[in-house]
Amino acid sequence: MMDINFVRNRIKTLTKLAQGDKKIFNIAGVTTAVFLVILVGIFGLRFYLISQLSKIENSKQSLLARIKSQENTEKSFVIFVDKLRVLSGVFAERKDKQDAISYFSQVFGSDVVIDRIAYDASSQFLAFGVMAADVFTLENVFETLASEQSVQKFSSLTKSNLQRNSKGIYQMQITVVLGKETAE
Repeated sequence: MMDINFVRNRIKTLTKLAQGDKKIFNIAGVTTAVFLVILVGIFGLRFYLISQLSKIENSKQSLLARIKSQENTEKSFVIFVDKLRVLSGVFAERKDKQDAISYFSQVFGSDVVIDRIAYDASSQFLAFGVMAADVFTLENVFETLASEQSVQKFSSLTKSNLQRNSKGIYQMQITVVLGKETAE
C-alpha cells in the first residue's frame, strides 16, 4: 500500500541530509580550525624569527661599531709590529757588524787601532782601517787575518791599501763580508 504520510518520508530525507550537512560542516570546521592554528603558528614563528633577526642585526651593528672604534688602535698596532720587525732586522745586522769589530779588536790587541769604519747593510759589507805601530804588530795582524778562525768566521776577507806614514805607523784597509758565517 501506498504510504499517504509523505511528510514523514520527507522529514526522514531532510534529517539524513541535515546529518550529512552537519558532518560536512564539522569536517570543514575542524579543517578550518587546523588551518587557523597552523596560520597562527606560522605568524607566531615569523614574528619570533623577525625579532631574533632584529636582535642579531642590532648585535652585529654594535660589534661593527666597536670594531670601527678600535680600527685606529689596530692600525697603530700593525704599524708598531711592522716597525718592530724592521728594527729587529736592523739590530741583527748591527749585531753582526759589532760582533765583527769586537772580534777584530780582541784578536788584534791593544797595539792596533781600528778606525774609518764603513758598513753597507744591504750587502753585509764592512770596511775599516787598521793602524799598527810597528812592523811586528803588522805581522801579527797579517797572521790573525790569515788564521783559520778568521777565514771560517767571514765569507770574504780582503786586505788593501797598505801604507806607512812619516811617523812609522802602518795603515791598511780591511774589508769583510758578514752574515755568511760557517759553523766553527
